[in-house]
Amino acid sequence: MHLYFVYILRSESSAKYYIGQSAGVPDRLARRNRGNSASTNSGWPWKLAYQEPFPNRSQAIFRHSEIKMWKSARRIQELIGERPA
Repeated sequence: MHLYFVYILRSESSAKYYIGQSAGVPDRLARRNRGNSASTNSGWPWKLAYQEPFPNRSQAIFRHSEIKMWKSARRIQELIGERPA
């Protein structure tokens, strides 16, 4: 079975979060840290803060959208087990 993941990256330089979904999280993290994406270029280095597995891409996309709709750092911090500032 091929798993898909929703993942949350935390910027070590700006304390911002990036929410994504992928079947290859380690590769995606490496690309983000190389600066190969405009959406994460300003926040690197990025660190993997959270990942959640799903049996198929459609479920991962649904969860990805759900988390992105929160638009709340506090809720993301609660999900990944960080203490809100």
